[in-house]
Formats: sequence, structure tokens, C-alpha cells
Amino acid sequence: MAHTTNPKTKGKLSKKEMKQDKLVRLTYEVEHFYFQHQKWVMAVAVGIIVVVVAALLINRATKANRLEDSYQLTMAKLQIDADQLPQARDALSRLVSSAGSKVAGEAKFLTGRIAFEQGNYSEAADLFSAYLKEFSVDAELDCAAMMGLAACHHAMGKLEEAAQAYADAAKAHPKESCAAQALWEASRIYLDLKQRDKALAMLSTIRDSYRESAVAPQAARDLDALTFMAP
Repeated sequence: MAHTTNPKTKGKLSKKEMKQDKLVRLTYEVEHFYFQHQKWVMAVAVGIIVVVVAALLINRATKANRLEDSYQLTMAKLQIDADQLPQARDALSRLVSSAGSKVAGEAKFLTGRIAFEQGNYSEAADLFSAYLKEFSVDAELDCAAMMGLAACHHAMGKLEEAAQAYADAAKAHPKESCAAQALWEASRIYLDLKQRDKALAMLSTIRDSYRESAVAPQAARDLDALTFMAP
């Protein structure tokens, strides 16, 4: 294509014309490269298509597996509610070893809960500890696992450890709904241990920070009783 000379540019191409020339040269170079390396270009294109298709298939399979894991977890929960604990435990054990981290973590926690309900407190403590160490995938579940561990200590007569574990749960998850309950449980154990000051501290925290919690009314009554009680 012939270029018309603009008198003002004294024979030089305008910026628009220079861009057009660059585009023409680029188009030519691309076409030239393609015809020189046609087989290589086609092979790369096929490779990219294979990778994309494989990624789509893997993503679809992953979603299907997640749905199946969620279904199996729901069924195990229903079995727990129906007091079919051995069957639920078998299903949960499979999920712990094969499911993704979130489902596997919840399965581990529920296995600990089953062990506790069956009276296997030492095993339950190990399972709750393992959940906290290996998974820890959800703040609310983490708090529940810490409280489960505290309950195991309490059931085994380890009162100091139990009270501290409840206090730790509230401290680690102050914004979770279980925090107030954990503080109240700690206060009850400290009272059993005749550690009045620590019990007062737990109850005062409930009064100051968890006025709307379910345990707040009882905590207030306990606090009033302790306040008027001789040290």
C-alpha cells in the first residue's frame, strides 16, 4: 500500500502510518514463523488442549469426591444421632484417611466425641489432641475440641488440667459461642478445687464479656454467692 506524503512532515510517516506498518510487519512475521514451524506450533497447541481438558476432568472428579465425602459425613452424623456409634465410627475412620482436610478434620473430631460417649476418655483425649495438632480447620470446631479435651481430663479426675484446658479454650477463642460455657465449666472445677479466686476470675469474665450467653444468669448467681461467701 502506497503512502501519501504529508507536506507538513516532509516525507516522514505519521504515527498512525507507522503503527499500520508495524502491524503489517508483525502479521507477516507471525505468518512466516507459523509456516516455518507449523508442526511444532500444532504440537504445542495440542499439548495445551490436553492439559486444559485434563485439568477440567480433575476438577470435576475433585468436586464429585468432595460431594461424596460430605454425604458420607452427613450420614455418619445421622448414625451418631441414632446412637449407631460403631457404624458411625467405621465411616468416620474411612473419611479421616481419605477425605480432604476439612471433612477429615471434622471426622476426626467426631471420632473423639464417639470415644468420649463410649467412656473411652483416654482415647478420646488423644483423638481431640490429634485433631488440634493435625487439622484445626474451623474456629468453632477447634474450641469444641479443646473443650472435649478438658472434659476428658475432668472425667479422668485430672481436675487441674481440666480447669486449665477450659480456660485455655475460652482464651484461644474468645469470640466463639463456646467461650462462655468453657469459662463457666472452669469456674465449677476451681470451686471443687477450693480455688475461690480463680473461680471468681472466670465468673467475672462471663459477667463483663458474655452478658448475653446462656450461662450468664447462672454465672451471675454463682458470682453473687461467692462475693458474700467468706474467703
